[in-house]
Amino acid sequence: MTVLLTTQEQALLRGWISHLGWSLLGQLYLNAADITETRQTVLTLRQRLAAKARHCRRPDLSSFWLAERRPGAEWADQAERALQNLMAWSEPQPARSDAVTQWFADRLAVKLRNAGLTTLEQVIAWRAKGWQSIPKLGRHSAQIIERFLKSHAASLSLGAMI
Repeated sequence: MTVLLTTQEQALLRGWISHLGWSLLGQLYLNAADITETRQTVLTLRQRLAAKARHCRRPDLSSFWLAERRPGAEWADQAERALQNLMAWSEPQPARSDAVTQWFADRLAVKLRNAGLTTLEQVIAWRAKGWQSIPKLGRHSAQIIERFLKSHAASLSLGAMI
């Protein structure tokens, strides 16, 4: 079973929840990453939390993590509770027959569906053709797919394919 977030990733998110500045977050948690990389890392973590919330049938928490952070202690308390809840729930594992909409953010899932890739099985089979052949699928989206496949290689029985 994969771990949703490492201890360091949780600390990064808690810093973000506490409204630490991007530069400081990069310094403290990402080996002095620049602001752009720090923002992207936090966004990726939030998308992972949103995906887990969708799998746990909690669309409210999914929407929460996809929305921008808000000022105030009330929001920070709500975010901390939402993080603790998601961390406590068992980690869902993908199956090859799962729809891409179950595992990828809406924008990416739409691009995949528009290319005729509706299941993870089809995405896995498409890898050999190269991501550049999917219209409007950029390098960043391809990296998201590759990271997903790598992190779920065991449950997707990818073995040497990764």
